[in-house]
Amino acid sequence: MKTEQFHTGIFERISTKKQERILNIAVNEFAEKGFLNSRIKEIAQKAGISYGSMYSYFPTKDDLLKTIITRNIDFQKTVFKETINSNDDIFENIKNFFTVTLKIAEENPELIAIWRDIAQSYHTKFLPEIIELEQEGLNIIRNLIRTGINRGTLSPEITINASAYAIDSISSELLASSVSEQNKKKKILFFGEKTNSEIVDEIMIIVRKILPQK
Repeated sequence: MKTEQFHTGIFERISTKKQERILNIAVNEFAEKGFLNSRIKEIAQKAGISYGSMYSYFPTKDDLLKTIITRNIDFQKTVFKETINSNDDIFENIKNFFTVTLKIAEENPELIAIWRDIAQSYHTKFLPEIIELEQEGLNIIRNLIRTGINRGTLSPEITINASAYAIDSISSELLASSVSEQNKKKKILFFGEKTNSEIVDEIMIIVRKILPQK
């Protein structure tokens, strides 16, 4: 299904390089100042375009943010599709899911900061986009568990939704540790100075308990 677009056709016609510059500046502004405190005028100035041009690309500030969110959804779909192999061992795929989640968070901390800003505060008008973004991860986890059960690898007594919720909660905590100082300190409190790879290995021990084999 094609992701809904919130930018105009005019934005589509400018160069990819210019599109990326505008969106990257907007991401940095939203991450640093929060959505409510960011101003389209300042984003336009930093991007080297006029105020009017900015609004010809994005009718509202909401549309600018929604464009960023939906492009992030498309990006995550592509990354996870390339990473998760349906022929691999389910636990190896879940490990890949955690590893890629951490990689995305480390390489895009500003996007994670925006996500936390709109998901944990007052932006109910972005609820459809928030749900769609969360749904992508949940669908991957559910499908992996369902495949494991169908293949006879996992116990059929596993509750798919509850197990997916537990694994998604771990993933969310890992994402939060990339941008929140509180969560960074919390991760150190639990894991010390271990690398992300070592942390994922330890988490997988718990995952194997959550998902008993047949």
